[in-house]
Amino acid sequence: MSKLKTEKEKKKYIKKADKHLQEEFAGKLKKLTFSEGRLLIKLIHRETGKTVYDLVKNLRGSWTAWFWQTVAKLFGSNLKKKYRPKSKDKLIENIILRIENNQI
Repeated sequence: MSKLKTEKEKKKYIKKADKHLQEEFAGKLKKLTFSEGRLLIKLIHRETGKTVYDLVKNLRGSWTAWFWQTVAKLFGSNLKKKYRPKSKDKLIENIILRIENNQI
């Protein structure tokens, strides 16, 4: 995206990418259980270094991020949740590392 020079080019690129992602993943994401959704929120933070809230805020704006955070809270989740591999998420990290090292 850094190669896109104008704001118009960036918006067009984001819109096209969004459409592609919606077509490919929307159905799968809608079928996630609550616990799978909470895990996905943590794994997105692990892979990007940014919370889902921050990603939505950067790509869609503050109001949209606030809206989806409110929806998440209603269902017992939190888009600002961070991945903590050395404490709370130690077991998840262990499993991921074992998968990455072909031990599982």
